[in-house]
Amino acid sequence: MAFLLVFFLAVVNLACVSGGKLNAPKVLLPYSPTTISNFTLKVNLTKEEQAEHNHCYTWRSTHPEVVAVTPMNLLEEDCSLHAVVSTVSRTDHKMTSIIFAEDKISNEVFHCYVIVDLISRFSISTTTRLISLDDTPEILAVHAYDNEENVFTTLSGMEFHWKFLPNGDKKFFEEQNLKFLKFEDSKYQTPPHISPLERAGKTGDIVLVESVKTGSSTVEATLFDPIYKNVPPATVSLTVIANLMINPPSVHVLVHGKVFYKLEQIRQNVITRIYLPSPQYYMEVVKPDICSFNPETSEAEAISFGSTEIVLRDRNIQDSEQSYQPSALIYVVEPAYISFVVLSHTKWVLETGRNYEICLEIFDSSNHKIYPSDNLIIEALFPAEYFRVNHQTKNGSYFHVTTLKKGVVNIKGSLKGVLSEKKHLFAQALVTEQLLEIYDKIEVEPKSILFPWESNTKFSYSSKLTATGGSGEYSWNSLNLSVATVNNKGYTSPVSLGISTVVAADVKNHRHTGMAKVAVLPPTKIKLLPSKVEAEINTKLLLPVAMFADFEGAEKAFEDCRHLKLSVKFSDKTSFDLIPDHAGSVDTEKISCTSIQLLAKQPGSCRITVTYQGSHKILQASVTVAAYKPLVAESPLSIVTLGSSKDILFSGGPQPWQLDPTEYFEDLIPSANFVSFSHLSGIEFSLHRGLHAFQVVCTGLGEQTLKLKVGNKPTHTNLLPVVVETFVKFICAEPVSLHLQPQVLTVSKQSDLPPCPVFLDSNQVIPVHCKQDLTVLLTVTDNQGHKFDNFSSLKFDWKLSDTSLASLNLAEPMRIETDISDRTSKVSAVGYQVVGMFGKPGTVILTVSCQNYISRYLSHYRIPLHSRLRGLISQSLELNLVEGPFITPDSLSIFNHPSNKAYLKINKGSGYFHVESVPTSFVDVRLINHNNTIQVIPKLDGMTQVKVHDLCLDLSHPPSTMAQVSGVGYIHLYVIDKVELGKDIIAKVNILDINGKPLSAKFYHLMNVTLSTESDILSVQPAFDDKGDSTEAQYLVKGLHIGHTTLTCSAVMKSGERIFSKTKPIEVFPPLRLRPRTLTLIIGAVYQILATGGPRTQGSVEFSMENSAKASISNIGLVEALELGSTKLVGQAVGLHPDSNEPVIYSEDSIDVYVLKLSGVKIHSPLTQLKIGTRMPLFAVGITDNVTPFSFGSAIPPLSFSWTVSNSKVATLQSVYHKTGLNSPRESNFATHLVATGPGIITVQLRVKPTLKGKNQIVLDKEFRDELQIEVFDGLTLISPSMVDGYILVTANTEMQLKTNRDNSVRLLYKTSSRPGEKAAEVTVRENGILSTGSKTGQITLMISAVEDFGINQTMVFNVIVKPVSFLMLSVDTVFKSKSGSLSALPLGATLSIHVSFHDEIGHTFHATNIQTKFTCNRYDLLQIVNGAENNTLLIKTTNAGQTLLKVWNADDRKLADYINIPVKQAIIPQMATMKFGQIFCFDVPLSSSKGLKGMWASSSGAITINQDTGVAVATNIGKSYVTFNMSSDLNIVTEVVVEAVGEIFLENTTAFVSNVGHQKVYLFPVKLSHQKSFIGGNCPASLVADSLAKAILPFICHVELTSELQDITAENLFTVLPDFDEYSGNFVCKLTVESKNLGLSLTTLMSNVIVHVTIPSEENQPVVSAHSETLPFYPGFHIHSLELYLSTTNPQSTLRLSTISALFEHILVTASDPSFIEVLPPQPDITTSIIVYLVRLRDVSAVWDRLRTDLYLDFSCPLTGQHVHIPVYIKLTDNKQIVSDSKNKDRSFTEVTTSQTFWFLILLFIIAFFLILALAYQIRYGAQRVSDRHDVFLQHQYKNSSPHSPILTPKEVQRNRYPEETPQSIRNTSQLFHRSFNSSGSPYHFQQPRSRQNVFHPTLWSVEN
Repeated sequence: MAFLLVFFLAVVNLACVSGGKLNAPKVLLPYSPTTISNFTLKVNLTKEEQAEHNHCYTWRSTHPEVVAVTPMNLLEEDCSLHAVVSTVSRTDHKMTSIIFAEDKISNEVFHCYVIVDLISRFSISTTTRLISLDDTPEILAVHAYDNEENVFTTLSGMEFHWKFLPNGDKKFFEEQNLKFLKFEDSKYQTPPHISPLERAGKTGDIVLVESVKTGSSTVEATLFDPIYKNVPPATVSLTVIANLMINPPSVHVLVHGKVFYKLEQIRQNVITRIYLPSPQYYMEVVKPDICSFNPETSEAEAISFGSTEIVLRDRNIQDSEQSYQPSALIYVVEPAYISFVVLSHTKWVLETGRNYEICLEIFDSSNHKIYPSDNLIIEALFPAEYFRVNHQTKNGSYFHVTTLKKGVVNIKGSLKGVLSEKKHLFAQALVTEQLLEIYDKIEVEPKSILFPWESNTKFSYSSKLTATGGSGEYSWNSLNLSVATVNNKGYTSPVSLGISTVVAADVKNHRHTGMAKVAVLPPTKIKLLPSKVEAEINTKLLLPVAMFADFEGAEKAFEDCRHLKLSVKFSDKTSFDLIPDHAGSVDTEKISCTSIQLLAKQPGSCRITVTYQGSHKILQASVTVAAYKPLVAESPLSIVTLGSSKDILFSGGPQPWQLDPTEYFEDLIPSANFVSFSHLSGIEFSLHRGLHAFQVVCTGLGEQTLKLKVGNKPTHTNLLPVVVETFVKFICAEPVSLHLQPQVLTVSKQSDLPPCPVFLDSNQVIPVHCKQDLTVLLTVTDNQGHKFDNFSSLKFDWKLSDTSLASLNLAEPMRIETDISDRTSKVSAVGYQVVGMFGKPGTVILTVSCQNYISRYLSHYRIPLHSRLRGLISQSLELNLVEGPFITPDSLSIFNHPSNKAYLKINKGSGYFHVESVPTSFVDVRLINHNNTIQVIPKLDGMTQVKVHDLCLDLSHPPSTMAQVSGVGYIHLYVIDKVELGKDIIAKVNILDINGKPLSAKFYHLMNVTLSTESDILSVQPAFDDKGDSTEAQYLVKGLHIGHTTLTCSAVMKSGERIFSKTKPIEVFPPLRLRPRTLTLIIGAVYQILATGGPRTQGSVEFSMENSAKASISNIGLVEALELGSTKLVGQAVGLHPDSNEPVIYSEDSIDVYVLKLSGVKIHSPLTQLKIGTRMPLFAVGITDNVTPFSFGSAIPPLSFSWTVSNSKVATLQSVYHKTGLNSPRESNFATHLVATGPGIITVQLRVKPTLKGKNQIVLDKEFRDELQIEVFDGLTLISPSMVDGYILVTANTEMQLKTNRDNSVRLLYKTSSRPGEKAAEVTVRENGILSTGSKTGQITLMISAVEDFGINQTMVFNVIVKPVSFLMLSVDTVFKSKSGSLSALPLGATLSIHVSFHDEIGHTFHATNIQTKFTCNRYDLLQIVNGAENNTLLIKTTNAGQTLLKVWNADDRKLADYINIPVKQAIIPQMATMKFGQIFCFDVPLSSSKGLKGMWASSSGAITINQDTGVAVATNIGKSYVTFNMSSDLNIVTEVVVEAVGEIFLENTTAFVSNVGHQKVYLFPVKLSHQKSFIGGNCPASLVADSLAKAILPFICHVELTSELQDITAENLFTVLPDFDEYSGNFVCKLTVESKNLGLSLTTLMSNVIVHVTIPSEENQPVVSAHSETLPFYPGFHIHSLELYLSTTNPQSTLRLSTISALFEHILVTASDPSFIEVLPPQPDITTSIIVYLVRLRDVSAVWDRLRTDLYLDFSCPLTGQHVHIPVYIKLTDNKQIVSDSKNKDRSFTEVTTSQTFWFLILLFIIAFFLILALAYQIRYGAQRVSDRHDVFLQHQYKNSSPHSPILTPKEVQRNRYPEETPQSIRNTSQLFHRSFNSSGSPYHFQQPRSRQNVFHPTLWSVEN
């Protein structure tokens, strides 16, 4: 047993200890009798292995005489992880030894084969063979090989001899370009095996070389060991080049332009200049005919157009070795335009007082910038008023200027030529202009702002910064956004503590800025400033608050702290309310930064405390405030008659101070004693109500003053008390006069106008309005003229003279009321009498009289009776009843001229008027009283209102009229900005005053109005004389010459100042002309009209058809024939009037359009005889000259063209696209090529018929035929001997360059001769090989001789034939390759190259011609056609799908022409014009590259995101995008796609319920967008779409929620939901994944539904779209309350409790592992508690002793959710079973037991369990660093990896659930050991997916004694 224990411990140890790895399995070392080569072997261990286990490796060699092994870094017991193997072999034969490394602890053994052999050869390796001068050193390493080409592992210890070899240079050893460098002298780390060699002065297999100078060298390495003397040395060639560059590297120059070149070198990251000429470097030009180069000055001068290189040569490097030649490109071009540029600035907005660098840059026609040679002749004009030129270059291309003045200025520049040996001036100078703006410097006010800082509070302060200068539009920015911010209007706000700078930048140029300082500091002190603390009720009391901060060592007050959080507390809230929305006020003089505003509600006082809670301390201030009612007197002046009394009331005033009421006072002080007064008492007059009431009685005649004074005296709590006093004058007098006053609200009472003069003299008749009832006011005065406040004791009598005009109501007593006088503001008594008017004008007298007192008033106050006054007093009022006034005329216009006067008439009214003008500065008005006339005299230009005020009538609206003083304020010049050559236009002039009102044209002659032009291309003359009151003058403007000019109108003011209108640009343009002049089409054919002439800028051509039924016309001039007949097409050059913005027709032209039937066709052939090997074009034309391929070639439906030849052996027909792979169908195939292949006569037949009859395209819809006979002949050739005739075919007056393969190598001689009798052509050949022909045709013989240096001459003879061109032919050279075969049309986006060739009368191709070709199309909207880089080529870019007909002809002979049909179709599939947001497309192109290129996809905007390799695209934004497929430079296919918003989204359900059972289980819910497929396109599977797309671009979001949630359980705890693309179904889905989280027991009884939502969020132009949500039932996993079940022989039954929802009750299944052993009774569910109780019992207790079962368990499962839980069943034996005791039975039993299989099976099971326990113990012992000793932590860690639905049990809970209380401790300890090993592989009680029973824990059966 002990042996077994040791054995199994060793096995367990071996299993638990991990081994390492050896660094090399095999090593090849070189043999050397003199040198030992070493290599280090290592055992590599991981960090965990080094930390957990001890290792002891011993090393040995199987052949120590060959390879010795030496351990390194020895540890205990001669252990080492490293060992050095060394070659000690003494024979040069190949030997092998095995090195073993054995671990003494684990007995692990490693081995390595070490081979020792001879070196057969070696080589040198290097990173690069091209070394830059002064660059880092280069490492050279030797690699050695044996005779089998195996590489030696190391050459450690081997000594090598390194040296440099010359490359044929004699100065090599004197000036060596490389040197060796030691590792220790460099920055490289020295290799370990090189370090001892370097210390000994030797070199090993690795060396460093460093560059010294430029040149090339060979490095040689030789092995020093004599045994290898026959091994060839290794060499490598190295070249040292300088880091040189020619500056400028590439230039474009003008002819005769000079360029100065500099040579620069980069050394140690510093650019230094190398001055030329140099003994080492020199430059030379590649093409001296393009430019010349002076090596002395390094200056190049352009000679002719073209391009060449200037190459740098190194004299130290041979020409054959100069692999790298620094060069500079030079292009000699022609200038196209010039422009101004301001350096370091991108905008033409400048600032005064600043310096700027302005350049004039020259560009060629390809927008290449031309080098500013010093010899250029450039002129520039900078206005001296705005600029000061500080410096300028010699050539005038650079200016350093300073801006002087604000304004808008135009600078001009021109390029006139080049100055070389003589001036080379251009025929027409290039000019340019630049408009720029200059503004003043920006200043910001105030310079600094101080804000209070408050922590954890969002700032709401804002202070306005005002910027001046610049353009007036600024962008604001804070340099420290963490301290302060600023908005785009200059309002700055604080952010946090600190100091920042705010910058205002000009919007037009952000380099122009102004600055202000912003500081944010915390408050340190608060103070309530002294102020009045008493306020009237219903008024606001303002308490100023000052706050301070420590700034720069001093206490400074904030200017504004209104947004600090100040808390205000009231001791009593009944008197005051805090106004919460009060923003505070700022008083910089009193250092108040904010204020507390209170509202006084009622009299009283309270204590106010203001508190500020700072970040570190609390600031407080307090004050007492009081409220009172205002102190007012009812009447400030009182006058009464004798016996009258007056109650004088005062209300309000300060109340007694609450803190010291003894200091309160109220005093009424009369000035005399003839009145009596008393303080009125009663509750209505109490002080509590704030009243001070006194009754004053007139007891005698006289005058006195009553004064009331109310207030408090100052106290320490009321430093500034409010004392209020008021005065009342009291007069007792006898009436002496009566006064009648009509109650008329005259203007004199409303303004400062003089009063009505009638009212000042009562003897005059008073005018009143006859249609308004008049109220007459009666006042009584004493002898001083004082009006009485009370005269109720007087008795009055009223009379009216004429009752037919008015009436009085005397039945009621006169109403007497008090009123306030306008002048004295005193309360007095007024009697009111109403006179009713009958509406008739006339005169009436009103009389009132008084003589007696009313005695009852006198007796009441005990005054001696006076029944009568001293005399009768009376007053009469004569009234003139009149109508209201009005003015004629009702308006007036006056020209501002000193001699002008105007008059206005006033009709009716009172006759008393006052006139005025508002405002008064524009006119002088004077009233002529005798005839009521107003004289108006102009003074200044403007509009004024002349008002007439009737001083005596009550008029709500006084009559007035508007007078316009007409001065010149603005001149409007209305004129069309374009005029046709030779035509007239009308220019209209309107002169406005300063208010924008038009002036009469009759005064224009006084203003000297003139129209002037800038140049003589226009003539201007008046259209007619100005007459009448018109406000407009007209002029005739006629275009005389084509060009641009300006038109300006001016007028002279009376001050002599001239006013100008805005300058109007005028363009004189050529007449609009349409081409062709006559257009003939068949029905369905299209042709695009070409318009020439008309305005060049800001104009468009509009087309119209007189009879739109015959033909239609599009906006771009595309004509489509619709119906037979003729019509007229009109083209109009239109635009918008620059002033009125109304449409204007500038020019007009028309052509005739004929729509007819095709009456016949014929074949157009340039020749009837053709030579073998040549070709010519054939195309169909009509039988009349006006019917061309343009007439029928583009017809829809197309015509069918069928071409045939009678003998294909003589000639064949080829398509124009035979090279491209395009299959031309018969439809519209009106052109073809005839290729001559053999001698004979053929007939070419053409048949033309309609593809669809009944369209009226062909007469009678019949088939037309035409035949053409062509003879093909064989050319003359020499058969014996076989020779080829050589000729050069050119046209007359032509030049061509002859080139041979010996140009520039030998001297060539050109000689021409003619044979006698032949017509000789005029041909000359210059020495440079240029052949020129004259005007004569014919031929000559050309002999070209090459004179070789070695004495041999070579000669070639050619015939030069000069003849005219017979025809031209179009050929397509571009090749397209289709994936599916031939193409039916050209792909959209492709570039097509068409070659134009010229041929003679037998088909030969001309080598050179002088013919200029032109081309035209039947439409220009489908193609882009430009001339190619080569002569006679056209490059065609297909831009839109459709069919285009192209014609090319000789510009001098239109008969020499050829036609070609160009069909274009969309090549990208699928052809979808629109996509929905989020939709996926798989784009494809049915083309392939002939070069094998794959092509690349791209999108022009963010609307489409596309994979560049696969073409998978997704719509990611709303908008339009162009999808392109770029396969080559000639094939860039494009299609337009519009992405639209998604209108609706749908969510589908694919499952009946959702459960949390199963970790990472996935539920998929398909999502569809707008009833469309998720992706479109059949060229890629869904899996490719999923790989190509990023999940982040999916357009929708998914969300999940529970209808019923617990406090700690939400849907996010159970699931994660993400948008996804399902590659299996090819749909968008919401992917719901079950998360593994432990959420407790309460989850198992959660009854809820799961709701899945999907939404497309709001994007730009995409509204929010939500789908109908899906609701599914949620089935949680069930939970078993007991983890194990215990049964015993004494207690054979027990219960298990299971929690789940009621819906799953019927789905829970329970099965026993052995139903014959244990039995599960039917469950007992409890719906209220959601618990199912299961009763489990042993079927036969006695059988337990006989049947040894160790695998009993119960299986709980839910087929609906797939959950399975295994509950182990433990059985305790508590009874003693009787055993037979005789020895015989014992022996027999033992024998039976030992011989049974069950016995040995149990023994094996016990042994396995025992060693598992030992292994677990070992793990616990040595794994303490990874696993905590605390059982609870261990269990928590295990449960974390379990299902999220399992409850987490503490160790105590686990133990309590597993064991009954009576279980012995020893059994518990043993069980804990099983529990630990069991849980190490995962608890079986957790919710898991079904698994095999082999993983189920088998409990142990045990027995204990009672």
